[in-house]
Parts: sequence; structure tokens; C-alpha cells
Amino acid sequence: MKIQKLTIKGSPFIGVFARTTETISLVPHGLSSKEKKTLQQILETEIIPCSLANSSLIGILAIGNQKGFLVPSIIEPRELEFLQERGIKISALNGVEAIGNLVSVNDCHGLCSPALSSQTIQKIEKNLEIKLTKTRIAESDLVGAACVLSGKGFVCNANANKTEVLKIQKSTRLKGNLTSANFGDPFIGNSILANSKGAVVGLHSTPHEIMAIEEALSGEA
Repeated sequence: MKIQKLTIKGSPFIGVFARTTETISLVPHGLSSKEKKTLQQILETEIIPCSLANSSLIGILAIGNQKGFLVPSIIEPRELEFLQERGIKISALNGVEAIGNLVSVNDCHGLCSPALSSQTIQKIEKNLEIKLTKTRIAESDLVGAACVLSGKGFVCNANANKTEVLKIQKSTRLKGNLTSANFGDPFIGNSILANSKGAVVGLHSTPHEIMAIEEALSGEA
């Protein structure tokens, strides 16, 4: 697996600003050519600059896999049209905004906060064609911020307890590591973009953190 440190819009919290799948990376407008090139080389995806709800916080406002993306209903009609014109299947969720903080998915499995309504969970499952498992991680409802799933493994908040980790392993059928990123940030979803081909991590991530992330997301944990 390829892995490299990166900033997006000058910030090491790259997971806040972007969302990636196996084929598409949604990123904010204004990325430097170096940032775009790194994302293309590491993730091997099409890079699509966009905004959601007039915001650059795409990683917080969107979740997705190869079946499509889900975003909050506050998305502007022109933003929705822009993405649909590029062949992206996208659906809006009512009553929830920071969905990226609450859900972590890959093409086969997903984890979600118990705080989500049954209606929201059902819509996500239908649109992404996966089964979601309700869980907390490190006693937090911010499951999307606390865990990153690739097609080969997962990384999650280093403070997750044994019961939580076993639940993730059982529901996703993946192995993983507990770690931080960006020099100690436990909410690793804020600092990682990954698919089965590669991962980019926040600029301040340490060699130890990068090693743990690479091992887990490549399926070698």
C-alpha cells in the first residue's frame, strides 16, 4: 500500500476536507497542484473539486463508497446538480448534517453512531448497499471521526476498548490497529484518507503512527 503525508488547503486535518472511495475523491476548491497530484498518485482516483452546503468541509458532510455518496439535505441544488452531471450517484439525508463524523464505510461494511435514527440508517444502507453496525468507539458517538475502514483493514481511536474492537472486527470481517494520527490526535478520521490502493495522512503524523496505519489498512495487522 502506498502512503504519504499531506495537507489540504494547508491543514494537516485532511479527512475533514475530503472524502474518497475506490474511484472518486471529492475535494474542496482551491487545492494546490501538488496536493491534487499526491491524491491522484496515492489513491488512484478521479479528483473532483466541489463544495457542499457552501462549505469546504467535505469529509465532515459526506460519506460514500462505489455505490454513491450521501450528504445532508442542506446541500445547495447547484452543488447537487454539479455532482450528478459528473455521473455521481448522490442522495440527501434529512435531519443530520455532520454525517461524516457519525459513519464510517467501505464497499462492503459500515459502522454508525447509535445516535442515528432508524430511518437514516435504512437510507444509508439502501443507497450504499451495505449493512451498518451500531457501535460507539472510545465511548464516543463520533464513529466516523474515530475509525477509518479500507477494503483491507481498519484503524480506530487508540482509546477504543476491547469490546468495541471485537465488535468492529466481527461486523466488518477485517483486522486493524488502534492508533492516533497527526502527532496524537485520537480522532483519526480527521487525519486520514484511504482506499484499498493507498492512504494519505496528516502532515504531522509520526513514523510510528504511519507504520500502524499502513499495516492496518493494507490488511497486515
